[in-house]
Amino acid sequence: TLQSLKSFLGDTTSDNDETLDELRHAAIKKVEHDCQIKIITQVVTFYFDWWPPDGRFCKLHLYPISAINSVRYSDTDGSRTIVPGAVYNTDVIEAPARIWLAEGQTWPIQDSVKPNEIEVAAQVGWATRGAVPPEVKLAVKMAAAQMDPTMGQCSCTSDEYASVISSIQWTGLVLSRD
Repeated sequence: TLQSLKSFLGDTTSDNDETLDELRHAAIKKVEHDCQIKIITQVVTFYFDWWPPDGRFCKLHLYPISAINSVRYSDTDGSRTIVPGAVYNTDVIEAPARIWLAEGQTWPIQDSVKPNEIEVAAQVGWATRGAVPPEVKLAVKMAAAQMDPTMGQCSCTSDEYASVISSIQWTGLVLSRD
């Protein structure tokens, strides 16, 4: 929140609130990029060129993912068609989340491989502010402090920020970027 950032920076006035709020939003985007996460709940669409082969996973490299909303593909006439949920399994607990072909099912036939022919829409981000891990909140504050060091009394170095980013873990797993 703006108040938490102001407290972190030692800002006791409302003179800089507009600028600090803009810095906070920019810092959220920076941390999301640096960690491959989404902090605020939203729907994100992942694009793939082809279906994963049988027995293989389609990995969704973003965290946290709470649900797979839909899987769609371009059919022969070019329109987007929803794949029934019974055709695939999902795992949103692991990082990265993944989908794979359900037993006894087949993926829809692709006439040819075209860029972005398959869309996976997923619900990402933490549901509440309270659910956001403390390390992520700290990283946002540190990123904001680095963006404009003239704001407040906090001096955070790039090394300190990198250390916090590298320490962000979920359920015992460090989010990999493979």
